[in-house]
Amino acid sequence: MQTISMHRGAILVGAIAMVSLAGCASMRNGGAVAQNKQDQPSKAEADGEQSADDKKAEERAKDERTLAKLQRSLDLATEKMHRAEMAQNHATLEQTVAIEKAKQELAIERRRLDTFKTSTMLNRVEWAHHALGGSEDRLQEAREELAQLRQLYGEDEFADATKEIVLQRGQKRLERSARDFELRGKDFATLKERTIPLELTEKEEAVRVKEQALEKARRSAEAGQLDKAIGIMTARHEIVRIESEIDAHRQKMDKAAQADESKVAGGG
Repeated sequence: MQTISMHRGAILVGAIAMVSLAGCASMRNGGAVAQNKQDQPSKAEADGEQSADDKKAEERAKDERTLAKLQRSLDLATEKMHRAEMAQNHATLEQTVAIEKAKQELAIERRRLDTFKTSTMLNRVEWAHHALGGSEDRLQEAREELAQLRQLYGEDEFADATKEIVLQRGQKRLERSARDFELRGKDFATLKERTIPLELTEKEEAVRVKEQALEKARRSAEAGQLDKAIGIMTARHEIVRIESEIDAHRQKMDKAAQADESKVAGGG
């Protein structure tokens, strides 16, 4: 009996020892697992870091697209300014030609007016007066000739037929001379009082028209140059604005990149 009791006690002691060893092993494994969990980041934390990186990459891509868009806008604005400058040069050439043409046409009309006033007008009046004087002389000659014929044939009692013929011819010549003198007198009066003044007015008006055309060409050139200058100035301001926007955007991108580098360096 005593031997059996001792044997049961030894078995109990051994069971207790095994339980104790198993508990210690379990505690060691649990501690190791807990330590591993502390040392390794959780899945949620890893997903969060990945999401932040993706967001930064998306922002950088967006900034690059914005910068590319601004650069295209700058290229278009620069091209627009170049076109405006070319248009200004072309307009300047056309306006210069138009002004020179207007000057030449005005100079021609002024020379015509001056020639008319100093030469043509006076010559025409003088020639008309000279012709009128010649007509008056022929009229006087016809009168004197008819008077002589009447005196000559009036004394001849036997030359009735010849007398009538000669006297009729003299009379007709006198009538034609009188009519010629009358018509030339009317022409001279019309020329001096109406034709010459009218032509003088027309030529003076032609000069005024060309003066107005020259002034109009000059005003048009000034207005055109002003419009072209405003267009160029507007294009330049647009270029400056876009360049400033590009600089500001690049500075923003540089600051963001520096912040990322500082964050990475601080984390290492």
